[in-house]
Amino acid sequence: MGKVTNNIGGVNPLWVKLTTEKSKKKQKKKQRHPCFKTLEVMGVRTLSHGCPDFVPGVRTLSGLCVETLVMTFAGMSGGNTPPFSAMNKQHKILYLVRHAKSSWKDATLSDMDRPLNKRGQRNSPDMGKRMRVQGHKPDLIISSPANRAFSTASRIARELGIDESGILTDAGLYFSGAEGMLDVLESVDDCYRKVMMTGHNPTMTYLMNHLVNTHIDNMPTCAIAIIGFDMASWADLYSTDGVLLGYDYPKGPGSF
Repeated sequence: MGKVTNNIGGVNPLWVKLTTEKSKKKQKKKQRHPCFKTLEVMGVRTLSHGCPDFVPGVRTLSGLCVETLVMTFAGMSGGNTPPFSAMNKQHKILYLVRHAKSSWKDATLSDMDRPLNKRGQRNSPDMGKRMRVQGHKPDLIISSPANRAFSTASRIARELGIDESGILTDAGLYFSGAEGMLDVLESVDDCYRKVMMTGHNPTMTYLMNHLVNTHIDNMPTCAIAIIGFDMASWADLYSTDGVLLGYDYPKGPGSF
């Protein structure tokens, strides 16, 4: 059995069997399984190749997809608990979402009214599904009032089982710069722990880099960054450093 080490809390008590029931000959041909990426994002370092297919005390996971593995880890720590051990330690969680790909076909439309194109209509629910299967669900969604941003937010919300009527819009998310977005976020009621904001570039990329001190050149359309803050109130945002807990986009690895 291989040992799994948790970089955040020391040695993880979970032991993962890193071999399958397949023959050694077939095993040698196996490529690195994508669930290793998921484990690494969760703060877990695997010590050898193969697909983690067994967790003591839990039914065998052999042959199941990465989504099942992620949800099993989430369930072991409390059912609806998000699958990141680091995430559970953060008091506030922010989901930054750049709107999906938009259409420029109709030149008569204002910038505010431009819709999503076909690719954007596909990518937004797909990203919502990724959030759902990996245990993510915001308590509050705030969107730019622009059609393409609200459409992105509503399609993601639908995959998460959130009614579109519950999505708030705020002009502060429509090209008001990072300061405008921060002002909106700081005014959020502290009863909401997990907040999703859907807006526009270049502000989204700048804000993500500013909050967690990263150096990502550009958030692709429909990219989602998950940022954690060790603070009790959204009003403390300016004085609190964020931690990048996850990042994915339509052509990304498929796991946060």
